[in-house]
Order: sequence, then C-alpha cells, then structure tokens
Amino acid sequence: MATILFNSVGKAGTLAIWALIIITLWMSGMDFLIAGSRQTKTPLHAVVFLGVMAILLGLLSFAGPLAISAVFTMIIACQYICFTTSIIARWVGGQKFVPGPFNLGFLSAPVSFIASAYMIFIILVFMFPAIPGPTSLSMNYTVVVVGGTVILSLGYYFFPKYGGRHWFIGPVETIGQVLTHEGEKDSSGSSSKPSSRSQLAVVTFKPT
Repeated sequence: MATILFNSVGKAGTLAIWALIIITLWMSGMDFLIAGSRQTKTPLHAVVFLGVMAILLGLLSFAGPLAISAVFTMIIACQYICFTTSIIARWVGGQKFVPGPFNLGFLSAPVSFIASAYMIFIILVFMFPAIPGPTSLSMNYTVVVVGGTVILSLGYYFFPKYGGRHWFIGPVETIGQVLTHEGEKDSSGSSSKPSSRSQLAVVTFKPT
C-alpha cells in the first residue's frame, strides 16, 4: 500500500496520508478497547495486558515480511479453527443441543458440513508456502506458529494432575433473563403489573 501511495502522490503525500492512517487506526483501536472493557467490565490488568500483547504483535512488522505474514495468516487460520471446532462440537459433542430463535432447521446439517469442509480446506491452504520448493526466506511459518500453539494448548490441557481437564468444568450460567408481558406471571408466580410495554427482569443465579 505504501508503494502505491508513493508512486501516486510522492514522498510528501505518502507521509501525510500514512500519518492520517496511523492516527485513525490508533483512535479506532483505543475506542474499541475502552468501549469493550466498559461493556464487559473487564479488569484493568486484563485490558492493559491485551493492549501490550497487541503492540508486541504489531512490532513484528519491523522484523520483516516473513514474521508479519505469519501473524496475518495465523489470525485467519485460528479464527477458522475456532469456528470449525464449535460447529463440529454441535454435532459430535454428545450433549443435547437446543436451537435458538433463529435456526436453519433441516438445512443445519448440510450447511454445517459445507462450512466446516470449506474452512478446513482454507486452513490447509494457509499452511502451505506460496511457491514450491521454499527456502528459509520464502517459507510459510504459519504452520509452525499455529502448530506450536495447538501443541502447547493440548499439552497444558492434558497435563497430569494440574492440566485443565482436571479442574475445568465449562461455562456456568450466572445470569438469566425473565421477560414478563402484560397479564402474564413472572418467575415468582405473581401477576405482573399492567403495562403498555414489556418489562425485563434480570435474575442472578449462584453457580453450584
């Protein structure tokens, strides 16, 4: 992109436009970070940690095109791995699945199969180098980064005695929502007050 700008508007124009791009990206990143932390009430230490990690990943762009290209392709590959895992778990997880208000009905199975097959294919494509017979300078190191992350994660989860499988019990529902309409009874059994609008009551449950 910088090369295109340089050939089009020269050095001064490229620096001016690039400065605006940097400022815009910085402000948008800060906006997302602050808004997300306020809405989810994320602890300050976690927000700072994520910000520092994002900065460190961004610094890889100065290490050369190989390092930053591995990061970019890793992002796509890891996203597809997460999506594929959740879709496959819906069918082979062994637990009862309750469809939400919007679902594909009888098309859920074929759509899930097509989506999973496509994403698995794309993941494999991103692991291969761009040209045959790669050298150390043209090698695609995404497979090293993603593979290393997967191996470390599995090792941590299945680690004897202290691994995640010995203490992780999955997500626990802590907040439920009860929507009461005019003339209906709420969760306590009492009739709701007449109102022209629906009332939303939030009930908190303590995990057992």
